[in-house]
Amino acid sequence: MKRRRNSQAIPKEIQTFLKSEEKGFIEHGLFLAESIEIDGDTLIKWMIKQNILPKVMNYSSTKLQKHTFLLLLEYFPNAQYFQSVKILLLSYANLTELPDEIWYLKNLEYLYLSNNNLTELPDSIGNLKNLRELHLEYNELTELPDSIGNLNKLELLNLSNNNLTELPDSIGNLKNLGKLFLKTNNLIELPDSIGELKNLEFLYLSNNNLTKLPKSIGKLAYLEDLHLVNNNLSSKEKQRINQELLPDTYIRF
Repeated sequence: MKRRRNSQAIPKEIQTFLKSEEKGFIEHGLFLAESIEIDGDTLIKWMIKQNILPKVMNYSSTKLQKHTFLLLLEYFPNAQYFQSVKILLLSYANLTELPDEIWYLKNLEYLYLSNNNLTELPDSIGNLKNLRELHLEYNELTELPDSIGNLNKLELLNLSNNNLTELPDSIGNLKNLGKLFLKTNNLIELPDSIGELKNLEFLYLSNNNLTKLPKSIGKLAYLEDLHLVNNNLSSKEKQRINQELLPDTYIRF
């Protein structure tokens, strides 16, 4: 006796599109799937079975798979599949922007976006309430949204090698942040709110344009390691930092 076909079986026309290695064909396949109202989770399970999409996004994932993941998120943001994603690796993916739909990844804990061409982040990044690590090094960011301060579970934030000239005041809301990497940007000053990062242990600020640090930085009681190499700090300011503000911190000038 023949088994009944699943009512959500993927039409052959769409299967053909999705099995192609061309990004354009995949995009067209997803468009067709959405237009005939195929269930997103059914489609994703089939794509994983066909090795079009990996079960877990990892460093061995190809750029094509990463591209496909973002397209799926755009076409089927409410798919249950996305509620289980905790790690998303999208480094070296030639991204110029992130879809606003990224906030549907409610349980995401680790987001890797390094070595792309991002110039800005969507405000919806602040909705990733469970995020613990955010890697954005080697992009082209010029500013951060205020919503970055909503990531109150964040423990590590890497923004090195971008084009930042300032940080939003909301950065001080990241009460669980232990590591903040900001080397090789264009920072002229730090906001006073930096002193509110009560659990900060590592702060890397080398290769910027800082002429002084705010007095509030002296409130960082747990700060162990501060890098300030290649800034515009005077000898007097270095002495102030070393002796008055952070006498118990290891500082590299």
